[in-house]
Amino acid sequence: MDFLLEKVKMKSLFTFLVLSLSINASAARMNYSSVQKEAKIIIQDEFSSLADYNISDIKNVCPSYDSFSQDERETFFSHLVASITNFESSYNPNTTFGENNGNTSTGLLQISPKSISKLYKNNGCKGATSVEALKDSKTNIRCGLAIMKTWIAKDQVLSSGNKGAARYWSTLRTPYKVYIASVKKTVTVGKLKQVSSLLQKNFPSCK
Repeated sequence: MDFLLEKVKMKSLFTFLVLSLSINASAARMNYSSVQKEAKIIIQDEFSSLADYNISDIKNVCPSYDSFSQDERETFFSHLVASITNFESSYNPNTTFGENNGNTSTGLLQISPKSISKLYKNNGCKGATSVEALKDSKTNIRCGLAIMKTWIAKDQVLSSGNKGAARYWSTLRTPYKVYIASVKKTVTVGKLKQVSSLLQKNFPSCK
């Protein structure tokens, strides 16, 4: 009888643990607003210089950008991060994608630990030492902003000619077709228009 009781207790405990894990996994998923707010804090604390750059193609995404105050420009970049995240990971910090070259893109902004160069580290990417580290939302957003800062500063564009931030995120490119040999399919890459539409919907001041 005691044995049966223990089995029931163990089964109940197992069920509780499974349910707890499911709830926690669900809670780990963020949304547009939570990503945007977290990005805004990090930008204000560490990446306010993004607002200082002369970005020649910025009106393609945010027509009113040039008239913005410092705070509004910082807000724009926080919305840009949230908009990219929608298409890269659907706001799930645990998202991973194994690439053919052996890299693993991870987290909100799908960043690969192997792609974190000294240049990105010098520009503010801290703690991105592993796939697990990049599942942390703050670490992922911080490194994403460091990557963004690196290429916007160099190219003075956001995405034109696949430069600026589009060097790293194909999501920011205008649509083009790519043949994927492993699945023998041609797919369309590039969602700049969708990113812009989502950003302007959530940050109407950009229109």
